[in-house]
Amino acid sequence: MNHSANPCPICDTPINVASNDEAFQTYEASSLSAELSSIQKKKKSIQILIDELSFKSRELSKDYTAISSDIIKAREMLDTENEAMVTPYLTQRDSLVRELASRQESRNHLVNSIKVRNQQRKIHDAYENVLLVIRQLDERLAELKQSAPSVAEILSELSDYLKSYLKKVNIKRQEGISVSARSFAPVIRDREYLNITSGGLRTIASVGLLISILESAIDSEVNHPRLLMIDTVGKYLGKTTKQKYQDQTDAADDAREGISDPLKYQNMYEYLLSVANRAEAKEVPCQIILVDNDVPDTFVNRYKTYIVAHYSSTGENGLPVGLIDDIEPT
Repeated sequence: MNHSANPCPICDTPINVASNDEAFQTYEASSLSAELSSIQKKKKSIQILIDELSFKSRELSKDYTAISSDIIKAREMLDTENEAMVTPYLTQRDSLVRELASRQESRNHLVNSIKVRNQQRKIHDAYENVLLVIRQLDERLAELKQSAPSVAEILSELSDYLKSYLKKVNIKRQEGISVSARSFAPVIRDREYLNITSGGLRTIASVGLLISILESAIDSEVNHPRLLMIDTVGKYLGKTTKQKYQDQTDAADDAREGISDPLKYQNMYEYLLSVANRAEAKEVPCQIILVDNDVPDTFVNRYKTYIVAHYSSTGENGLPVGLIDDIEPT
């Protein structure tokens, strides 16, 4: 037996090739005939199977075609029925949506209308209240116009207060006392305020006019705060020492009027206190503030309860120095 080795064309591994006798086997004719007959039977069986499967395939194809046709018809019928059934609902839905939108718009309009109406009602109520206040004010104004005294009556009333004040102060020759209808200034002995040469008498008359106006406000309803503030109430009343003040008065007239009499000074204070006490008794708010740099010691002791602040230019008796006197020279 001959053997030959050839390398593998890919990996160069030697390959042993057997001899032709070992590679091929020999068979007898009867064996081959039997094998051919077996193959032919198998072929026939396969052909029968193919025919049966072909028949079944054709039947199934027919059934598929029929079923597909039925499915298409069913789909078309379903679509048609769905369209017929759903379309009314869709139409109804669209109608409801439109109606809902319309109702919502109507509601919004009503809400805005209610807000406007409420605002109008508030404005109307405020308008009615204002009209009521205006009517009340008109009625009050008519009453005031009807009951309002004339200028002559007011001046006469002020003149009466001024007479009572000057009587209390006890000036000399209490005659021709009134309030001028031309200048609304005090008149004493038929002499206008500007023609009075005594500075002390002018001071007394000025305080008298102011306190008369305050008394009128206490006894009547007038446009007055019922507050009286007087600075240097003792000016020209026997204590004025500055030359500029001395030049504005007639010393001889001051002497004839008896201005330096301390009783007149005290009477002024007492009258002012009586006015304040009368306002308190009538429960009418009233305040009188006096600033006096030369109050006598007897006055200080007598009216101590009414003194709010007390200063001294020299700081005597432990009193605080006033603001003006406290300024140190530079």
